Amino acid sequence: MICEGTRINSTQADSLEHVKEVATERVDKTKGLVVVNFPVRDTDRMQSFFQVAQETDRALVINLKQAYLLELFRESGIATPRIDDDHL
Repeated sequence: MICEGTRINSTQADSLEHVKEVATERVDKTKGLVVVNFPVRDTDRMQSFFQVAQETDRALVINLKQAYLLELFRESGIATPRIDDDHL
């Protein structure tokens, strides 16, 4: 289980980049299904786990609300993953 808590301990506040590096390492070493959870509207975290999926040749499964958010951002010109990407 990977439990996200970048601000859980004020003496050790990991950056999003560090969380992504650790997640990539652990996902890469894991065979089979990997389950992660993050808030629906946390597009930064979704982007991080999408990059993890790309780097480990996996697919990030998102829900309809997240897909809708990505489409809204894309239509607004904001660079986000496309919902027809092989890793999404």
